[in-house]
Amino acid sequence: MRRLRDVQNTMFHRLDSIRRRLPQNFAYMNPADMAVLDLAEGQDVELASEHGTISLPARADEALRRSVVSVPHGWGDLLEPASGDEHSLAPGVNSNRLTSASAHIDPINAMPWLTGLPVRVRATAARNETAR
Repeated sequence: MRRLRDVQNTMFHRLDSIRRRLPQNFAYMNPADMAVLDLAEGQDVELASEHGTISLPARADEALRRSVVSVPHGWGDLLEPASGDEHSLAPGVNSNRLTSASAHIDPINAMPWLTGLPVRVRATAARNETAR
């Protein structure tokens, strides 16, 4: 999981000034890993754990170690919206979909495993040359 300067947990995602700079969360990756996957900046990448799968745009971050993907928490909805209620969707993708409340929990405080999750990474579509 990753924290961002402009938002705090689920707060401020819908403010116009923030949405212009940060319309959603991204999957931050080392540029070398993106090159191996032939993944362009802004192209969707799928992250799959043993508990779930999410898809969100990739963004390069040279400061990340190879084979590490960093996803900001506090975005998106955990459950799919009811039919006809799509306008209420929170921006971004909920990274908790990769976790479990019953498996991989801390033995002392019973909190779910939220960092260091093993995930499989794959590009979800053909490389888009216009991706940003």
